[in-house]
Amino acid sequence: MADIDALIAQMTLEEKCTMVVGETRWVVKGCERLQIPEWCLSDGPVGVRGRATGPGLLIPSPSAVAATWDPSLVEEIGAALGVEAKDRKVDVLLAPTVNLHRSPRGGRHFESYSEDPELSSEIAVAYIRGVQSQGVGACVKHLVANDQEFERYTINVEVDERSLREIYLPPFEAAVKEAGVRSVMGAYNFVNGHHACAHPEFLVELLKNEWGFDGFVVSDWEAVKETAAPARHGLDLEMPGPGDFWGEGRLQAAVESGEVDEHLIDDKVRRIIRFLDWAGRIGTPTDHTEQHIERPEHRELARRAATESMVLLRNDRDLLPLAGDGTIALIGPGVAHTSLLGGGSASLEPHRASTVAEAMQARLGDRVIGVATGIDMRRRDLAGDLDRGVGLDEAASLAAQADTAVVVVGSSSEWESEGGDRGSIDLPNQQDELVRRVIAANPNTVVVLNCGAPMSLPWLEDVSAALLAWYPGQEAGNAITDVLVGDAEPAGRMPTTWASDERDTPAFLNYPGEAGVVRYGEGIFVGYRFYDARGVKPMIPFGHGGSYTTFDWGRPSVHGAGADLTVEIPITNTGQRLGSEVVQAYVAPVHAVVARPIKELAGFAKLALAPGETKAACIKLRDRSFARWDPEVHDWVIDPGCYSIILAASAANPRFKLNVVL
Repeated sequence: MADIDALIAQMTLEEKCTMVVGETRWVVKGCERLQIPEWCLSDGPVGVRGRATGPGLLIPSPSAVAATWDPSLVEEIGAALGVEAKDRKVDVLLAPTVNLHRSPRGGRHFESYSEDPELSSEIAVAYIRGVQSQGVGACVKHLVANDQEFERYTINVEVDERSLREIYLPPFEAAVKEAGVRSVMGAYNFVNGHHACAHPEFLVELLKNEWGFDGFVVSDWEAVKETAAPARHGLDLEMPGPGDFWGEGRLQAAVESGEVDEHLIDDKVRRIIRFLDWAGRIGTPTDHTEQHIERPEHRELARRAATESMVLLRNDRDLLPLAGDGTIALIGPGVAHTSLLGGGSASLEPHRASTVAEAMQARLGDRVIGVATGIDMRRRDLAGDLDRGVGLDEAASLAAQADTAVVVVGSSSEWESEGGDRGSIDLPNQQDELVRRVIAANPNTVVVLNCGAPMSLPWLEDVSAALLAWYPGQEAGNAITDVLVGDAEPAGRMPTTWASDERDTPAFLNYPGEAGVVRYGEGIFVGYRFYDARGVKPMIPFGHGGSYTTFDWGRPSVHGAGADLTVEIPITNTGQRLGSEVVQAYVAPVHAVVARPIKELAGFAKLALAPGETKAACIKLRDRSFARWDPEVHDWVIDPGCYSIILAASAANPRFKLNVVL
């Protein structure tokens, strides 16, 4: 362990100020005479770009990762990315993104995990532990309420204390307290009038004092807006270099003029050196030799993660998995141009890529009787470059000739990306029309949704089978084929509610704001909490997902004292195939003394079961599972009384209710 205080004592003010601002876009300067090396940060959530932005492992999008509901798998994914980061000489991976799914139009919706803080927290903790197990720091982002791209640099979010504590802050808190995350990123936006990168309440009082965060706070890229306030109010590193406000001697001048106390600079440097010491970098030379190593075990992991994330939305008449001898027509823009990922900082050149057309033809041979795009999803099609009518006719004709039509529709990095919100939640370029034409031509139609964020699906009740494949990463075509033909189980569950109509979404009346302000008027009633409270039936409930097998839920039991409880329930696979079931535990106050959600996710367990196998799902509950934030006392409180523990297959599918008195 380095003597950090001794190192700081030997440094000049200029050296210290140089260490807290980027040197280049991704690199931060050290102090060579004291054997403190330069170090590197890199995007992003779905893979490691590195300094040279060469090919790398491309995992499924974060919304897909959360749909696995499998922290152990997510920890494996994080560890693989940690290995990739070391290959690329990256010290900090700028992930995970734990901002919540507030509006379905959010441009980075696919880059975040869920609408629910409990699921987001569990997935984030697993991801961080995996990355950091390799000696690479994770950076949880973006603190806080950075939930839209519209006016993202300037928008002021008005959000009440209770909503922050119960909904938007818990994933960050879990990242700090449970995962020991080494870095936190400040956001572009303002929160209640203060810029997020110069917010004393969040960065100093909450993060560093209350939560005990001992890592460093880095700005989002080009987020800093002034010199002194961020320096005084908790920011530790301005990125990128050379730094518009702290670089080129500006921060040093602010210290010398008395605007910023030097002890604050010492604290920033101490946090950075502490991280480098944790990572084993003190005294080591900087190595710029990046390696791009494609590992077979990582390829298998990416493929397994993709299949584990896929959600079987419908499967009437057991159309899936596809029968072993029928002919298949492949239709839709996602067949030959399968979307692997969304756009922006989550983009990456993959080691490899696979499309549905390539994989299905390789697997099924002449059973695939043809491929018809049907429609072009690219934005240029809006200008009328293609004759949409003739595409559609060819697609419907091909569908009619096959035993089963597989239609791959969705979105792409053109439509879902950092930098801008979506203009609509409809499938781009009238893909709904394509789906309707194919359904009319062939009732045995399977729709594969290849997208990251919620879409309106006006044809969902009319299609025989629907599979949500998300942005599946580099193994997209192979993984989708695995699930369609039955080589793998669609093991995902919905991490977010999908509404029948955008007007039903919780933030509809309060998005995107006006006059530079967005008000979180829905408060704590985000996601399924809103649908429960309003009695609105969603199109696809939170936690929903089908299976190729069937399960029997036995009689549950609860053990423990007070709020320290464990719920157990035996689950049996009663079908003929290997399958996974997710048991979700929701807590509901029977007689709430203040306004509270009807129920809230408190824990979950995912079980993989062979045919005839029985396992017990065990879910631990704790104080926070029953607590609410009280703005009057500024603390968590548990109201005495009776609470129901609801064991459910989704937010709309309760199976058992157990009552406990606290």
